[in-house]
Amino acid sequence: MDWKEGIPNEVAVEARGDGLETLKGSDGKSAIKASILRGANYSGVANGSPRAEIQFANQFRFKQGSSYTVRWSTYIPQEFEIDEKKFIIFTQVHQGDRSGPPTLAITILGENYAISQRGGDYPQQISAGKKFCCVSDDRGKWVNWKMNYIPLDSGAGSLTKLWKDGAEIFTATGKSNTYKGDNDAYMKFGLYKPNWTEGDSSSEKVIIYFGPITITKSK
Repeated sequence: MDWKEGIPNEVAVEARGDGLETLKGSDGKSAIKASILRGANYSGVANGSPRAEIQFANQFRFKQGSSYTVRWSTYIPQEFEIDEKKFIIFTQVHQGDRSGPPTLAITILGENYAISQRGGDYPQQISAGKKFCCVSDDRGKWVNWKMNYIPLDSGAGSLTKLWKDGAEIFTATGKSNTYKGDNDAYMKFGLYKPNWTEGDSSSEKVIIYFGPITITKSK
């Protein structure tokens, strides 16, 4: 999806009214501006937590044993506030109708990005993950992401591989990367900052832009 006509009606959103905005650049390309405020009221949003997300549950579900490629891009503005105390999820694979932590999450905490995955018999535990740098280096420029994903709750034959600007930064094979028996997981993009209003935080506002998103199945 390239957002040229805005966010399609069939794409579900979880945000305050001003949390997601479609913008068109001088080059004619469109992007989604996702923004959240620490002091805003999110009582009308899922879990009452600060979030501004789009989800593809109506368009695409991950089936175990199939192979998928996901491509997207992000733009972190120069004024992005580094928060050393509270992480933010900006990309995730969310389990179908199960409660619990997301199947796969890509996050920002301080200067570091991180990816983590979980599933199988112990979804409360991370089965594989990695931190990588550096958020400040990406301020003011577009970053291109690619993920190859073969979900399997047993881990046998599973694959999660992530690239950032063409460089492979994470690979996990033979590790559980989807909830037990789940064939309904789906992609979510945007901002989700749980527990932001509890305790200390060094940021009051978060803005990240999202470019075109594609999800393809190869087998």
